[in-house]
Amino acid sequence: MTIDTTETRLATTFTEQLAELGDIPGGGALEPGHINWLHGSKASGVRSPGVFYVKASELSETPEGPWQPDARFDDERGYSAPLLHVAFIGWRSQWFVSDRDAGTFQWLPEYQGGIGAKKSTEFLCLVEGISDPMVISASGMHKEKPLVEIIKTYERGLLKQASRMAKRSLPRWAFWLPIQNQLTPDGKTMYIDATDGSGKSYGSVVTPPVLSLPENPVNALYVGNELLRYGAQIREDYALWFKTKRGSDVQEGEYYVEETKALPAPKNAVHAYDPDEDFPTDDGLL
Repeated sequence: MTIDTTETRLATTFTEQLAELGDIPGGGALEPGHINWLHGSKASGVRSPGVFYVKASELSETPEGPWQPDARFDDERGYSAPLLHVAFIGWRSQWFVSDRDAGTFQWLPEYQGGIGAKKSTEFLCLVEGISDPMVISASGMHKEKPLVEIIKTYERGLLKQASRMAKRSLPRWAFWLPIQNQLTPDGKTMYIDATDGSGKSYGSVVTPPVLSLPENPVNALYVGNELLRYGAQIREDYALWFKTKRGSDVQEGEYYVEETKALPAPKNAVHAYDPDEDFPTDDGLL
């Protein structure tokens, strides 16, 4: 048998053959791809901003702008974006303990004191430039906490105001939230000393994510009717994902959830608000 190694044909043949199968023997449902926030650096005189980063292996296809190829790691291909529009659908949190020196990691069913437990939060969302639903993973006071504060600020401000204008409660994913690291008055990355909960310095810097809203955000950041409905579908399809507790015997990326189809072209993009468009009925915030 002759094997055609042409990349395009191989990719087409692979997806076409799987499509004919329906249920894949031995296969399981797929965990959403994971995105991380990486702090910027000013070490050795080289300054870099904080960025959202995703491995190529977490994606079903090459992402579009604002994502750019990022070769900071020698052993993987990746993409980064210093400013990203995110529409949050919901999240799940769980406590864990880890020891980097020993190379151990364990999820906890609930919080346990006195063992150095930390909380990890996974935010299920839509992101600009990627058509699949994604998860932003974060833990700690310089990543997880700022993202939670961004959502709280948004819900108390923009989302509440827009719901008043629409005369109905809007879902959390109704608007894109532009997120980047904090900037100085002259538009440069602000580097902040990294400290623990007690204020003790780690001797390094962090660039936590912050919300960067434009003027008139209600008009500028509405996701559009198609994505509003798509977000509701994702919330329904991932109902089990929100409830799933991870165990020490479950590895990252192998949770049993329903796979959601990606939004067809065009890719996720910021969509200007049209005041004449109707909002679909929604049962409120998550």
